[in-house]
Amino acid sequence: MNNKVRQRTRPVLAAELSSEASIFSDDDFGKKRCPPLISNRAWILIFIVYFSVFLGVLYCDVIRFPFPVSVEQLKTSGNARSLQFSEERAKKFVIELSSIGAKPTGSYENEVVAVDYITRQLNYIKSHTKPVNRIEIDIQKPSGCFPLTFKDGMVSCYHDVKNIVAKIGPIKATNKSIVINCHYDSVPTSPGSSDNVVSCAIMLEVLLSLSQHDEPLVNEVIFLFNGAEENILQAAHGFITQHPWAKTAVGFVNMEACGAGGKQMLFQADRERTWLLQAYASGSPFPQGSVVAQDIFQNGLIPSDTDYRIFDHFGGIPGLDFAYVKNGYVYHTKFDVPEAITVGAIQQAG
Repeated sequence: MNNKVRQRTRPVLAAELSSEASIFSDDDFGKKRCPPLISNRAWILIFIVYFSVFLGVLYCDVIRFPFPVSVEQLKTSGNARSLQFSEERAKKFVIELSSIGAKPTGSYENEVVAVDYITRQLNYIKSHTKPVNRIEIDIQKPSGCFPLTFKDGMVSCYHDVKNIVAKIGPIKATNKSIVINCHYDSVPTSPGSSDNVVSCAIMLEVLLSLSQHDEPLVNEVIFLFNGAEENILQAAHGFITQHPWAKTAVGFVNMEACGAGGKQMLFQADRERTWLLQAYASGSPFPQGSVVAQDIFQNGLIPSDTDYRIFDHFGGIPGLDFAYVKNGYVYHTKFDVPEAITVGAIQQAG
């Protein structure tokens, strides 16, 4: 040891000095004091910025709707009615179909009145279609049975349920088609304006718009108005397994509701064959979807199902499943009326 190294000594507090005479209080003992990295004012500013961004995203994603297009606007637009969608005209379809009242499968309202109304609208559109495309209309009455593997293994059987089917495409058939599906039947306790009359009205308006296109369509589009969805998805099964047009289908779009109003949300899509999903994401001006909703629905946490399962399981084709989810308290009740549909919701879906 080097004895020349001077050892440093620490001053010792005299015994006669009490703790009150110390420069540190008892409360401060063991605490390390340092100035805050960000002042309170800075935290307030950060909170305001983040909250403003949140409100902006909420407004764009949930609250903001496209402005409804009227028939008068279509008449005065530069390209006439070609590929134009009008909420005003579609809303008339909703009101007229809803005025029929409840339409349970097998009832006179569902099997006669609703079928007559939709068929008359389709025939009108067909008679005014531009000559570059053609429309075919068919009424199918399938019968059959299928296992409900998702409902404790029961078997569902049906007889002479009705499907109203319209197909639009170029003069020369392409044998490739996309199916767009809605159901016009309802539960006995509801007029079913959102579940699912509004989807059928959107399909009528889309078909009317396509019929006024100045150029032939690349492929065919099949519009399926099925009359037996509330009876556990029977009419969709009858179409996809028995109708000859179903053999040309390479994808489908199903439209549903578990509420009224709000934006139409994409909540189910094929996880592997994503071409239809990519087309929707890139081509839709107002896309809306939720991955969380798909996980919740497909894991059985919601005790319900849609025609998506039928097309997926029995048709083996990829698809998209949309639904209105706002105001779920009107679902399957007498309050599911046209007035419950948010202004702009139909335009967004179209």
